[in-house]
Amino acid sequence: MMKKLMLAVLVAAMAVTAVHSIPMTDKDLKSEESIWNLYERWRAVHTVSRDLAEKESKFETFKANARYIHEFNKKKDVPYKLGLNKFSDMTPEEFTRKYTGALPEADDDNHDNAGLNIVGSDRSLSKQPLVPAGDVPSVWDWRDHGAVTQVKDQKQCGSCWAFSVIGSVEGINAIRTGNLLTLSEQEVLDCYDQGSCDGAATYDAFDLIIQKGTTLDQNGSPPYYPAYVAEKEQCRFDPTKPPVIKIDGKYRGRYADENALKQGVSMQPVSVRIEASSYAFQSYREGVFTGPCGTAVNHAVVVVGYGETSDGVPYWIVKNSWGETWGEKGYIRMLRNIDSKAGICGIALYPMYPVKDAPAAAWASSTVSVVEGINAIVTGKLLSLSEQQLLDCSGAGDCGGGNPFEALEYFGNPPYYRPPYEGRTMPCRAVPGKPPEVKLDGIAKVPYANEAALKQSVYRQPGVYNGPCGSGTMVNHVVVVVGYGITEDNNLWGTIWGEGGYIRMKRDVANKEGLCGIAISSSIKGGYHCIDLHTRAT
Repeated sequence: MMKKLMLAVLVAAMAVTAVHSIPMTDKDLKSEESIWNLYERWRAVHTVSRDLAEKESKFETFKANARYIHEFNKKKDVPYKLGLNKFSDMTPEEFTRKYTGALPEADDDNHDNAGLNIVGSDRSLSKQPLVPAGDVPSVWDWRDHGAVTQVKDQKQCGSCWAFSVIGSVEGINAIRTGNLLTLSEQEVLDCYDQGSCDGAATYDAFDLIIQKGTTLDQNGSPPYYPAYVAEKEQCRFDPTKPPVIKIDGKYRGRYADENALKQGVSMQPVSVRIEASSYAFQSYREGVFTGPCGTAVNHAVVVVGYGETSDGVPYWIVKNSWGETWGEKGYIRMLRNIDSKAGICGIALYPMYPVKDAPAAAWASSTVSVVEGINAIVTGKLLSLSEQQLLDCSGAGDCGGGNPFEALEYFGNPPYYRPPYEGRTMPCRAVPGKPPEVKLDGIAKVPYANEAALKQSVYRQPGVYNGPCGSGTMVNHVVVVVGYGITEDNNLWGTIWGEGGYIRMKRDVANKEGLCGIAISSSIKGGYHCIDLHTRAT
């Protein structure tokens, strides 16, 4: 039984290989008859249904493409190869019309918008500290980190924009939640009013997921949205039926800057537009694509990584939406770091990033906040330190909770730790000894249940809420007290909560634990505070 199963798997693998590669030799192109035989072999693999009346006219196009591919592959100085694929009987014009679809954006010519907060989020790439590109990993592939779904096929519908949007949203959602979901391009095609099989403005299409959300495709568990059919149909999205996946915003990356794109891709898969109209792109099979192509961008894809060949050729890893029979199982590697600022085929012109806020690991955020405070008091320099390093390296906890005292004992926090906060624990990427490092000389606990001592410690370093707080002693959240008189607690839920992210809490209450247990568990030089958040004011 096992031998039969292994034989079946081997046959299936050979069948997949056959679909990916139809061999072609000089002998196949020697005469009209031999080319016709090659054409028939190709049709047997790639043609599901096609108008037989077009067979002879399509043959002329196939013949021209086959000869072009064969002659191109004889070149010795080009790091990529072409091959016969399902597009081999199409002219570039027909191919472009049916398989691209990224329309121009309204503000493409306004390059000053790059990186600005356009919709939905208070964060943008231009507001994030841009470290030199050399500080990010030299190679990165989000397929190896659980943020990329299988390659899909847009078929003869100019819906690449929907596939690019969904691919980048699948990525950021997986990074933020730790759960890779396969989302529905058909839902985006159906429900985005300004999009169709004739194309759409890719960046604008993110608005649908910001405002209404998207959901699982037909392969979800349970199945949700109907399967992709390469036609725009009536929107069947039910916002009351979970899961509904939303993003918190979107932003454009820096215009025509490959270093900025590399940094962005190290943080998440990125939606980009490229020019995809050439014979070479249409017939790409393997290797690092170096052109020819221009910058008249018309096709939306997702950059999921970057790397370098063994002989030093740098490349982007690009997920396409033409199925696994095209290119390297649906991917293309494209030359990186070229002389043109636009990047190969315009890849660096219009990078687009979906934004999804990470869930807070309060113990890490609070620990970092108070160390930032005491370090600023002692050195006179306020540095922004890394919560992600505590998640990755301290062993003090994860997104399910953690121990701030253990985090403080670990603390030696390089402020230029590369990765942004991702809302999950990742492998430790700290570089020991890389200056500047911020370390503590010690940790001192504030006396238990003593508001006067807490007031004194806040004095030494960094609407009034008065309950309810349940029992007041079941502490389950970590904050930072930064002052008193009018007490302000620095919470970790973003600026949209409370008074710009702060809450003023009543002090000098009757019970010695303080309001919500604020005086129970405190420390200076690590002055975090645990409070009870089991109940809400009504």
